[in-house]
This record gives sequence, structure tokens and C-alpha cells, in this order.
Amino acid sequence: MSNSSDGEERPLDVIADSLDQSNISCNYLDLENVKETLPNINGKLCALPFNIHSLAAKFNQLKDIISSLKENNITVHCILLCETFLNEQNSTIFNIDGYDFVYKNRSKGSRGGVAIYILKSLTYIMREDLAINVENEFESIFVEIKNT
Repeated sequence: MSNSSDGEERPLDVIADSLDQSNISCNYLDLENVKETLPNINGKLCALPFNIHSLAAKFNQLKDIISSLKENNITVHCILLCETFLNEQNSTIFNIDGYDFVYKNRSKGSRGGVAIYILKSLTYIMREDLAINVENEFESIFVEIKNT
């Protein structure tokens, strides 16, 4: 746990300290090596982040990636997306079998947006208390996974 120069705890340092001790592995993977790397996670929570840069334009490609991983017995628990470019008219049509879909769109404009696909077998709660949203600049979603 870290303290500031005035002796007070700093929350971000507390989080960083706990992450350093948590045995978390976070590596960049491309499509060629993801199938070789992910089977080695054995029982750990598997989250795949993507800067999707338009979910509508890349939805079929995303489904193909998930199908390919399933065929190789790789379970992806959460798919984290940024830059979804969704809006209220189209955000409910991008479902993937076996996953819940939660999202936060920009209320104005055609860019931005974040989303998470969460494996239906997981129990989770939305954590609105942690979300930071700045109109037309920044969106965030937080969920707390209760079981893995």
C-alpha cells in the first residue's frame, strides 16, 4: 500500500499494489497466436479487449473469431469493446449467442461507445457507481463478476 507525502493512502496506488500481487497476465495477441496462447489460461477468467472501430462494420468478423475460439475449446468469458459507434437505434441488434450484451453509447455524434459481451453462465452486476461518462468525450462501463 502506498502513501502520499502527507501520509494519506492513495486509492489508485492501492489498486496498483493489489494488481502487482494478483498474478494477472495481460499480453497483446494477434489472431495468429491467440489460439496457441489462450488454452494455457486453464480455469482463469478470459477477457478479450478490442478497439472494434465500428461494431456494425466488424460484427461478422467478431462472431467468426469467437466461433473459431469455441471450436478450439477456448472459453472467452468477456469481450470488451471500445469505439463501437453504436446508437440507440442499432445497439440492440448485435447479439452473440451465449452472451449478454451491455453497452454505453454516445448520446450525440457517430463515434465513441463501449460495450461488454458477458458469458451468460457468469453472474455479474453493473457497477454504475464506478462509471465515468463525459458527454461526447468519454464513456465507460464497469461490471463486477460474481463467479468464474
